[in-house]
Amino acid sequence: MNRAAGSLAIKGLAALYGASLVLFVIRVLPAEEYGKYGIAFALVNVVGSIWRGLWLFPLTTWAARAKGEEVIGPALWLTIATAILGGAAAIVILPHLGVGGNLPILAACVLLLFVPHDVAMVLAQAKGQIWLNFLMDGIFYIGSLVGFATLAMQSRLATAEMTLFINLAAIGGSAVASIAFYPVIIRTGFRGCWMDIIRFGRWSGIMSAGDIWVQQGDAILAGAFLDPVRIAPYLAARTLVRMYSLLSQSVNFILMPVAARLSATGRMDFLRRRMRLALLLIWAALIPLNIAIWFSCDWLFPIFLSAKYVSAIPLFKALVIISLLEPMYSITANAMLGIGKPKEAAKLTSVSVIFSLTGNLVLLPLIGVWALPIVVVATHVLLAAGSLRLTRREIVSMV
Repeated sequence: MNRAAGSLAIKGLAALYGASLVLFVIRVLPAEEYGKYGIAFALVNVVGSIWRGLWLFPLTTWAARAKGEEVIGPALWLTIATAILGGAAAIVILPHLGVGGNLPILAACVLLLFVPHDVAMVLAQAKGQIWLNFLMDGIFYIGSLVGFATLAMQSRLATAEMTLFINLAAIGGSAVASIAFYPVIIRTGFRGCWMDIIRFGRWSGIMSAGDIWVQQGDAILAGAFLDPVRIAPYLAARTLVRMYSLLSQSVNFILMPVAARLSATGRMDFLRRRMRLALLLIWAALIPLNIAIWFSCDWLFPIFLSAKYVSAIPLFKALVIISLLEPMYSITANAMLGIGKPKEAAKLTSVSVIFSLTGNLVLLPLIGVWALPIVVVATHVLLAAGSLRLTRREIVSMV
């Protein structure tokens, strides 16, 4: 119960941050500026997801089994290298997507400062120190919220650069706190099981990068076909859908280390029951919530997002189904990571990325922004069906 409450509290921070985006960023920024910010932060999330999958998921598994000292060095340095490469990619790619000025450099700095935060979060998660996770995440989320609110109320939040700079300051504070809690981050040498983490991470990395691409990569791809103003309504709708799908993510926060411990002791029957119960509870909460929001969003959107985002309402209605499909995949994928079978989930994720990429490349030039919700919903249907098949084969059916 303590871990569950802590995990829900962490995702509550993310929900609060999402609310601050709605009230103080989406409402306040001009649509073009919000579109630029959304594309830049989508790239940050994609790169961050790559290193979390490649190097930090393996660290979580090893640390949960009390073997973290064997891989923390390689995990840290490989994460730093990935952040540097990702920052360089941001500086090169973002200007070609209509995101220029200082935004590419700010995005690169945000990536570098996320490294100590993410490594510390993994170490705390593996040890079950959920409330320490809450504190480190809280510095970023609450810091960003306070910055957004302060500048918005002073009518000074007017550009994507200022918005991303607030994120940079907040993650900087979290990085300092993370190093204070885990000084091993700056004391770690180069010794460790490099090949073990690379062998494990190649599959979990594919899975993690593919997962975040399905969630946000389409915003980056859309920048090559559409201007930020036309993308902004989709980004607003997608942000709202992610906010109340945080319930399933809170379960996954504790699922992977729990799965690792249970598989190490052979308690697979207990793991299967926990997975089935988690999915049913998530559906029980989300189905009535989806119905209520679907029927009320016509008058809620103008209130919370302002009239300039009325065009996001039909996009949001099309995206709502994702919140019921995503838990089927995420629970299965995190369980696969925990029991040491990332390759199986990675295959499914790879197919979904190819499907998403192909669908957007074909449809974006033909139908514009509506290609994005059509493809992302179809991709989640594919992921859900594949997860059921994978679960029946590797764990047993959850339904």
